[in-house]
Amino acid sequence: MTEDRRINFPKLGDRNYSSWSGDMRAQLMRDKCWRIVSGSAAQPSPGAADLKEWEERRDMAAGTMYLALESSQRVHVKGIEDDPVKMWAKLESVHLLKRPGTRF
Repeated sequence: MTEDRRINFPKLGDRNYSSWSGDMRAQLMRDKCWRIVSGSAAQPSPGAADLKEWEERRDMAAGTMYLALESSQRVHVKGIEDDPVKMWAKLESVHLLKRPGTRF
């Protein structure tokens, strides 16, 4: 039986980062890739027995994230499409304003 890895939530657009990031995190967890994206699963050393599996999961994470972006959002990850850690950080920085909000 083949696993269904289709993305069943709206792609990231200009106004849905909050819901997209939660859905994407859940998708990556289901695909056993979230620890790579979050940085808690460090890359094994060259020649390690599990290096190939880690690289395959990294590629799966990057591909899944890229396919979950509307075409207008892909410009933000141009040049870093093979690094899901950088992709996640870049998308977060673009969509989450880091300035204080109004107090009224």
